[in-house]
Amino acid sequence: MRKAIDNIFLALIPILTIGIGFNVIPFAVLLLILVIRFVYTDKHTLGIILLLFGGILGSTIRFEFPFLPIYGLLLNFLGIVLVADQFKYIKFESESVQMMAFVLIYFLLSYLLSPNINDFRATSKIIGIMQNGLFMYLAYYTIAHSPKINNEFLSQSLFLITMLFLVHNMNLLGIRPSNLFDYEWLRDGTAIFRISTNKDLFIKFINYQVIGMNALYGICFYLSKVCLDRKKVILYSIVALQLVLTSGARQAIFGYLIIVILRCFVLNNQNLKIQNLIQKTKYLIIVCVAVFLLLQILPLLGINYLTDTLSAGDRGREILLAMGMDLFGEYPIFGTGIGGFNHTYPGMLYPHNIIVEILCECGIVGFIILLSVLIFHSRYNKITLLHLASNNSFIFLIVAALGIRVMVSDDLMTSIGLFSAVIACTHRYQQPQYYV
Repeated sequence: MRKAIDNIFLALIPILTIGIGFNVIPFAVLLLILVIRFVYTDKHTLGIILLLFGGILGSTIRFEFPFLPIYGLLLNFLGIVLVADQFKYIKFESESVQMMAFVLIYFLLSYLLSPNINDFRATSKIIGIMQNGLFMYLAYYTIAHSPKINNEFLSQSLFLITMLFLVHNMNLLGIRPSNLFDYEWLRDGTAIFRISTNKDLFIKFINYQVIGMNALYGICFYLSKVCLDRKKVILYSIVALQLVLTSGARQAIFGYLIIVILRCFVLNNQNLKIQNLIQKTKYLIIVCVAVFLLLQILPLLGINYLTDTLSAGDRGREILLAMGMDLFGEYPIFGTGIGGFNHTYPGMLYPHNIIVEILCECGIVGFIILLSVLIFHSRYNKITLLHLASNNSFIFLIVAALGIRVMVSDDLMTSIGLFSAVIACTHRYQQPQYYV
């Protein structure tokens, strides 16, 4: 029975992806399929999904069906319950727990000792950092240490959640793709709520960057497996590519290319066993050539937002980065405190880069302290590029996807996930190294 259901989902995922392009999949149907996937998923895998994505998933379901008593925070706590058997090991991870606690306390002090303490957005930001930091640490600790994690089920669930968000935005904004290869409808549709005075649109709209990165995480979790099924790699890669292109999130598109190239040319058996510097240099050159060729091919797709980015860059983000560095120049030692960027530039929210954000809100002192925590933890635990989770998955690939996101988007409420993922990696088990 279980095997038959897994095979059905393997066939269903690409069919649903095509259905999204033709606008023939109702939200309720997708939700039912997602629930079935959850029912036939092991509790650790489901717990991770709820810890990482339960908040936004619960909110989206409530927006569509207000009568359902489903809340994001409740889903997060349900995730904790599902992975609770992992907590008995955390008592042996005092260094890891102390490091995570130190990072969260540092951010809290940066807020409490700042002039932004009465700023509503700054208060919301520090609450988000503390809450997400805890949930994400528990999720990534389980990813790193539970041998029960099923990467394929994680990927399938994230693809379904991504589709759920796309259909929700269709219903919310009243916009639809014109065909399967219409990759600009969602980005163009954001103009609707930007000029609208309806505050509900701002609250209920799922940002296209979130949608794109969810799809990227989906393929990333599957590719992080050491032992891969080539046919499934092709299938899931095509599904993920279609979803990230549909999202219109440039960071997800370029992140997709980077993750696929990393897995094919860096994290593979042949390259990992090479010790000769000349041979390693050869593979590095191959990666560079592959990236160059992809950058030449992307404009040929005829997608305006990609063509404009490749030809003229992203002027909006350049301005935000400049504003962040200007603020750092004014408060270089300890920064402006958590929420200081938006407090100084109302409406700008954050500079879309974790390094610039930490510099302008925590100063050079905070940047050095937080960077030292990551370096010390990695060296203390001997975490390398080849570090494997207990279910034989490359942690580095997941961390790389997080790194791509925090360098070009989101604020510390989301970027805290990068700290959580790195600090959660320890050598609790001595597992054998398997490569393909």
